[in-house]
Amino acid sequence: MSTRVINSSGDLLTKKDSNNDIISTNIQVVKSILDILKSSLGPLGLDKLITTETNEVLITNDGATILNKAHLTHPVAKILCETSHAQDLEVGDGTTSVVILTAFLLSKAKCLIDKGLHPYTIIDGFEKAKSIALQIVQDNAYKISLDDRSVFFEVVSTTLRSKIVNHLSSRLTDIAIDALLPCNLQKDIQVNIDDIAIVKKNTGVLSDSKLINGVLLRNKTVYRTGSTCLHIEDAKIAVIQFPISLPKTNIDQQIQISDNSSLDRLLKQEKIHIYKMVKKFKEIKCNLILIQKNITGEQISNLAIDYLNKANISVVSGVDRDEIRKLCKGMKCEAISSFELLSADKLGSAKLVQDFAGESDAVEILFSAKSRVKTIVIHASNTLTSDEAERSLRDAMCIVKSLITSKAIIPGACAIEITIANLLKKKALETVGVDAEIYKAYAESLENVLITFVENSGMHPIDVLAKIKTMHENGESTVGFDAVTGEIRDVFHQAPKIIQPINLLKSIIKLSTETAQLLLRIDDVVLCRN
Repeated sequence: MSTRVINSSGDLLTKKDSNNDIISTNIQVVKSILDILKSSLGPLGLDKLITTETNEVLITNDGATILNKAHLTHPVAKILCETSHAQDLEVGDGTTSVVILTAFLLSKAKCLIDKGLHPYTIIDGFEKAKSIALQIVQDNAYKISLDDRSVFFEVVSTTLRSKIVNHLSSRLTDIAIDALLPCNLQKDIQVNIDDIAIVKKNTGVLSDSKLINGVLLRNKTVYRTGSTCLHIEDAKIAVIQFPISLPKTNIDQQIQISDNSSLDRLLKQEKIHIYKMVKKFKEIKCNLILIQKNITGEQISNLAIDYLNKANISVVSGVDRDEIRKLCKGMKCEAISSFELLSADKLGSAKLVQDFAGESDAVEILFSAKSRVKTIVIHASNTLTSDEAERSLRDAMCIVKSLITSKAIIPGACAIEITIANLLKKKALETVGVDAEIYKAYAESLENVLITFVENSGMHPIDVLAKIKTMHENGESTVGFDAVTGEIRDVFHQAPKIIQPINLLKSIIKLSTETAQLLLRIDDVVLCRN
C-alpha cells in the first residue's frame, strides 16, 4: 500500500493507489486483527499473555484489553480498538465479538467489490440489513422484572463463562448483582457504576472477595481516640476541606519572634483558635472528622490532635477528592469548605465506622444496604489474578446496568445470530437486485461468528451450523451452541440458561456495521509531516 504524504509546504510526495487497493489493504489490516482475536472468542477461547513497553505482564481474553495494550500503529487498527472500547463502555461485554463481526462483514464486502459492486452500494445494503437485524433482535426479546434476581444471576453467569475467573463465577456474580441491583429497584434512577469502588488486595484467595456497603479508606493517617481500635456506631461525620490548625499567613510573609513573651502569645493564640474549633465539633455532636487531602500545608496540627483526642473525636486525614465525593453521596451530605460553615445539619451519618482487617491505615465506613455507594474488595494471590478479576467484575456490573436499563433479554450462544441469518437469507430470496447479494453476505458474516465460536470449542463447525439452522427453520428459535458442554440445545428454557441483555447484541450489530461502513468509505490514507 502506498499512502499520500504531504509535507508542510503542501507538496504531494507519493502517488495515490486506486480506491479498491486502499480498501483491500485496510481490510487486510482488519483480518490481521481478526487472526489475533478470534481464538479468544467464547467460554473455551484461549487467553493472551501480554507484555507492555513498561514490562507490565497481564493475562486476559478480553478483546478491549488486548487491543488497548497492543502497540497498534496502523490507523485502521486504531479504529478497531476504538470500536471495541466503545462496546466496552456501552455494555461491558462483546468486545471481541464486535471486532470479529466487523472483520467478517468487511471480508464479505471485499468479495462483493471483486464482483463489481460499488462500496457505496454495499454501505447502503449493510444499513438496510442492520435495520432488519435490529428489528429481529427486538422481536425475539423477552421482558423481565427487576425483582427477578434469578434472571440477573443467569445473565451475569453467561458473561463470566468466558473469563479466566469463571471457576468462581457464582461468587463474583453475587457481588456484581448486590453492588447495583438493591439500590436501583426504584423507577427512573440512573445507574452509575462510578459509585462502586474496587479495591485489590494481594492476600488470601479470590473466594474471600466481598462487597462492602460503604467506602473503604486505605493508606490514610488515622487518629483514634481512647483504645487502639476504631469502632463507632451511628457515627456523626464531618467531611471537611479545611485544616484544623492555626491559619497560615501568606507565603511572602514572615513572623519574627524577638522574645519569649512573643512566642507565648503565638502559642496562646493557637490554643484559643484550636480550642474554639474543637468546641464547635463537640457542640454539634460530631465524633469523626474526615479531612480532604491538602498539598499546600498540614491538615491537622499536633495540638488539634491532642484536643480532639480529649474530646473523643477521631480523625482520618488525607482523604482523596473522589473518596470525598463518594462519602458525601453515600451519607447525603456536603463537604464543608470552611470552619464558618460548620453546623449540625452539614454532618453525615454512617451505620458503623471501624478498622479494616487489622490495617492501621485503613478504615471502612458502612452505610445501609440500600446505599448506592459501595466498595468491592478483591482478594487474590497475585497481581495478574486480581487485575483480571477487576476487569471481569467491571464487565459484570456493566451487564447488570444494561439489564436494569433495557429490562429485556434474548437467548445467547449465537441463537439470535442464526435467527437473523436465516431471515436475511429468506429476505434475499424475495429481493431483486444487488441488495439480495448484500443480505446474503451479511447473513454469512453472522454465521461465521458461530463457526468461530464452535471452532474454539474443538467441534466441527459445519455440522453444528447445519443442525442449528435446521432446528431454527423448524421453529426452535432459542436453540444455540453450548460451548462448555458441546451440546446443541435450547439455551433459553433449559438449565443452565445462556441469556444476555438485548442491548449487548444490539450494540454489537450497530458498532460492527457502522465500523465496516466507515472503513468502506475510505479511499485514501494521507499522512501529514511537519
